[in-house]
Amino acid sequence: MIKRIFACLIAFILIISTFPLTAFASEPNLVYLDIGKGTITISAGTIFAYSPDGTRIRNYDSTATYVVTGTSNNTNIIVNGGAVTLMLDNCNIDLSGIDDACALILKNNSNLSLGVMSDSTIKSGKNCAGIQVTTNATLNIIEPAAGTGGTLNVYGGDEAAAIGANKDKHSGNININYGTVNLYGGSNSSALGRSNGNSISNSISISGENTNVNAEGKLTAVETASLTVSSGATLNCQSKANNHAIAADNTTVTNATVNATAPGKGAAIYGDRIMIKDSTLNAESAGGTAIGKRGSTYSKTYTTFINSTVTVKSPDSAYVFEGYSVTITNSEIFLLGGNLKFKPTDAFVYIDKVCTYTPTKPLTIEYTVPDGHTLIVPEGTVIEVGEGGKLREGNGTLIIEGSLYYPGTVDGTENGEAILDNFALIEDGNITWFSTFANASNALNSSNAESLILKLFTDADTTNCPLSRSKFTLDLNGYNIYLSNFNVSENQEISFINTTDTRSQISNGSFYNMYDFINKGKLNFEGYITINFSISNDGGILTLKGISGKKMVRTDYGRIQNINGGTLNLDCAHVFGDGAITNNEGCVLNLTNGASFYSEVHSYPA
Repeated sequence: MIKRIFACLIAFILIISTFPLTAFASEPNLVYLDIGKGTITISAGTIFAYSPDGTRIRNYDSTATYVVTGTSNNTNIIVNGGAVTLMLDNCNIDLSGIDDACALILKNNSNLSLGVMSDSTIKSGKNCAGIQVTTNATLNIIEPAAGTGGTLNVYGGDEAAAIGANKDKHSGNININYGTVNLYGGSNSSALGRSNGNSISNSISISGENTNVNAEGKLTAVETASLTVSSGATLNCQSKANNHAIAADNTTVTNATVNATAPGKGAAIYGDRIMIKDSTLNAESAGGTAIGKRGSTYSKTYTTFINSTVTVKSPDSAYVFEGYSVTITNSEIFLLGGNLKFKPTDAFVYIDKVCTYTPTKPLTIEYTVPDGHTLIVPEGTVIEVGEGGKLREGNGTLIIEGSLYYPGTVDGTENGEAILDNFALIEDGNITWFSTFANASNALNSSNAESLILKLFTDADTTNCPLSRSKFTLDLNGYNIYLSNFNVSENQEISFINTTDTRSQISNGSFYNMYDFINKGKLNFEGYITINFSISNDGGILTLKGISGKKMVRTDYGRIQNINGGTLNLDCAHVFGDGAITNNEGCVLNLTNGASFYSEVHSYPA
């Protein structure tokens, strides 16, 4: 008999051991407290409350998670010290009709972790914050212990914040790490942080990709010494009075989204140190400076944007940024109104969807022009593209009137400078700039730079070619290049120049192909250059401009054909070749500064 019992026990143990451990995982030990039955006072190790059936609860259970439910208009929650965790589950406290009554108060260095299991609403009376966080206390809004989570609505009484300090009092630390939280400040108070009177808020942190805070204040929306928004969180804030949406000595936004609106003369973000990094910011002031400080206090303000997208709107009479220093690195700034007090040299600042880009530092990121926007590199501007830097047109418009410079070693040469000031790879309608010839050659699976230059102009459909809308200058720097067929469209201007005393040659690999190059826009050659191909100037303006002595433009092979009302300007240029020039009727041929030909000019009717 004993053997049979033992065998059965062993079999039972074996069966149990095959069950997954989660089958025996215990549910949270939820203990419900009913606010409608009486005030709840709790601290680390003590509790005084009532259960939904009216049972008095006085023994603190360290294994329990206490959940507050029910409705009340005359009782409240008091956290009286230590570390405490509470959940709200359809909990509604409305003390708005009782002056100096606080619905939820953290006292005596309390550290409250508060979760919201289902929609709950908290309202306090006059002079009291909806949730009062006293000077040395800390509030943490966390993920709920059970359920999918609900929305927390908090209303401050008149003269007080929704979460923060009571009137004329200071508040402690506020950390919102989960859920949707709607905050409504009372009269003359912010929604989050400061209340009316001599009130100061210590620090506020909003964090987490599942965190969405909406704050509406009747003074400021958010006011504190230090504000941090990070890790995927979203903060939407709006002041209801003639004041700032966010007012903080230090505001740091990292990998987050902030939408700040000041409908009056206040700033969207006001403070001494403002850092926006890897984030999206929408800032609007209806009557004043959008970001920073104005007047005599502006000298203290440092604003920094890094890898961010910022949309800013101010009235046309106001500056969008004010402060001692505004630093913009690898960021897009979209201006929908207002004026710039500073010159944004290194910023992608779009005014009416147009950005004039004049950087002073190398471009070291991959940047694509936004859809429907235009980026212009103005004439006279030289952009240095550093290692890893790429400039793409995408679905926007890229207009290059200046030039780009690419430092670094070129295919093992010793001079340490790029052969050309400008080169690109066109793929699927995008133009990509490279920092070295080696990088570009690798991208093209090619062993020489010439193939890169060939690629620059081989987009057969000029309407889709980014350069068809460009004014583009290529400095040969005394080096030789090879080009295949290309067209210069009517709204395009391309210039080949050589700024050195060393001759550069431009060839296409097949000297005798007739009129491989067609110009309908503006095509310029200037400097000590030899052109070894034929050109058809089809209604465009073709200019060959040399310099005195031996340093002049010339064509050793091939011909120049001037047709359909084209203009051919030869300035100190010597043209050699079989047939030399064909100038059709109705076309213009200008010869200056000793321009000459190997053979006569032939003119024919069109």
